[in-house]
Amino acid sequence: PSFGLWRHREHIKRLSTMMVERGTTPLVWVHMTNTNRLPVLSFSQALLGWEWKYGSSDFQERFTPDYIRAVSIGRQSGNIPVMLDGIQGIDRKDPEYARVTRTGLALILPNEMDTYGGWMDGATVSKAVGIIDAFRSQPGTECYACWESAPVVDAPRELLVAAYRRGKELLLVVGNTAGEATHLLKLKGAVAKATDAETDAPLETRGPEGVLPIAKHDLRLVRVTME
Repeated sequence: PSFGLWRHREHIKRLSTMMVERGTTPLVWVHMTNTNRLPVLSFSQALLGWEWKYGSSDFQERFTPDYIRAVSIGRQSGNIPVMLDGIQGIDRKDPEYARVTRTGLALILPNEMDTYGGWMDGATVSKAVGIIDAFRSQPGTECYACWESAPVVDAPRELLVAAYRRGKELLLVVGNTAGEATHLLKLKGAVAKATDAETDAPLETRGPEGVLPIAKHDLRLVRVTME
């Protein structure tokens, strides 16, 4: 804090410049929780957020979608957004540990953010991130984060939905910001098949709509094949 805004900016600029001059791709990570200061972050490459409110509570009781969009997503400064996923006070063998992890992923993944790792349930994170990466890394995949108007799906306001499309195949990353409910996802076209990407269980479809039961503050990954 004693650096102030402009000395901090010069410090980050100096670090990035040094890396370039030494022939290294610059990668400066800035701990910036609650301080999305664009003059500073314009010279860094990755931001570390959520270093606040560590504990055992549901992540959606700690952070709101509006807070995340204003502070955490990294688009304003061109940074890779990495969240410090602080779960403390829960035994890792307790089912609550995986449940709380999922409440965090329901905010992180639809916003195309990354996790720092280490505090969340590793198996849950690896599986979900692996499914998304395997789909979106293929050539020709179109990506729409949850704050964008995806031309492939309409969803209720309480659902954060990132959509990935390649030809007739879709992957929907759905984060529920409300209580347990069953929602209709309205696809723009006829649906041939919809499945839960984590379990391969089939989901009910009604013409252009997919029927999605989802627990409170949970994450669902949905594979859809269009006709």
